[in-house]
Amino acid sequence: MSVKLQRFAILLVGIIGVFTGVIIVLLINLVVFTRTAVFSKEKLAPPREAIMLQDSFIAVADLVSPAVVNISTEQILKYRYYGYDFDDFFDRFFDSPFRKPKEKYYKRQGLGTGMIVSADGFILTNNHVVADVNKIKVVFADKSEFEAKLLAVDKAHDLALVKIKPKSKLSKVLLGNSEKVRVGEWSIAIGNPFGYDHTVTAGIVSAKGRLYQSADGAEMPNLIQTDAAINPGNSGGPLVNISGEVIGINTFIVSTSGSYSGIGFAVPINEAGKLLKEIPGLEKTEAQNTERQKPGTTVNASRNGQEFDTLGLKISILDESKISKYRTPVKAGLVITRVKEGSYADIAGLLEGDVILEIDKKPAATLEAYFAAVKNSSLKEGLLFVISRQGAAYYVIISRPE
Repeated sequence: MSVKLQRFAILLVGIIGVFTGVIIVLLINLVVFTRTAVFSKEKLAPPREAIMLQDSFIAVADLVSPAVVNISTEQILKYRYYGYDFDDFFDRFFDSPFRKPKEKYYKRQGLGTGMIVSADGFILTNNHVVADVNKIKVVFADKSEFEAKLLAVDKAHDLALVKIKPKSKLSKVLLGNSEKVRVGEWSIAIGNPFGYDHTVTAGIVSAKGRLYQSADGAEMPNLIQTDAAINPGNSGGPLVNISGEVIGINTFIVSTSGSYSGIGFAVPINEAGKLLKEIPGLEKTEAQNTERQKPGTTVNASRNGQEFDTLGLKISILDESKISKYRTPVKAGLVITRVKEGSYADIAGLLEGDVILEIDKKPAATLEAYFAAVKNSSLKEGLLFVISRQGAAYYVIISRPE
């Protein structure tokens, strides 16, 4: 090879090497830049509406979960067999006509869910969760356990009431009115699917008034259908609305696999009225209330807030007991303790447990200020409330329908 050719080959190799090096450096820088760009992005800023909806689900879970319990049961079953034991040595060789069947016992475990409906330990669940069992055990979120006694059943609606003896007052669920449930509303199920305690799932009310007929011909009418995930173990747990009120008792699912398929059914909470009447001293709830008046009915309002005012509200000073009962982060002000069904306040969407921060653009710090604002207001133009509901602020306008 000539000297010129050798020099040309060396130069060519050098040029190729330089270009290769440049390409490698560029690729490395590109990868580093890309990784830096990806990992240095700021977190997303979701829409305010999405955050508010998320906060609503969190508030519902925080409100209802403490009043939801796991129910485990034990059933002693007996069966007969004609096997051979040591005592039957001769029966192995001689077919004795006097040989008697033997009996054996075994335990069958069951799991379900229940909801506390009174602070002194009454718990509502499904009848099929506790029917024909020998032992009922109630387990709380903190893993504390109590033996329970079956008090009453409503087989027609697959409901049962059990009782424990707690050491202190318990958190209880808020009972809503299943007659007011609308198709398309949010529905949230809390329970013990497959033993995973206090599982929260969400969906919507898919239908109302469903009729279910079992293989033996038994019928359950007026059921609420939901697509919130319900699985074995959810039975007896609450189905609640976005306000945290119980609208139904989760009962069964329709599935070809035995697990969630998008169709679940709950017994409307109003159907539990028969059992709730078994609870001594239980204050009537909206689900039991038959005390109804047309909007606009005048009711005397007492200064201690113990009677309904013209808006359909009962108001109380927010003290430590109310803060604990309604689990509100607000430490002072006025709290709504009852809302009359069908009243102006009910139609506007105010709920028990709402804390009134302002009324008619003025602070609502005392009962006197509240009643004065109500008295001087014109419902035709509307009365503006600013309330706190589980820590989130809302505007509510109460007005008289034309």
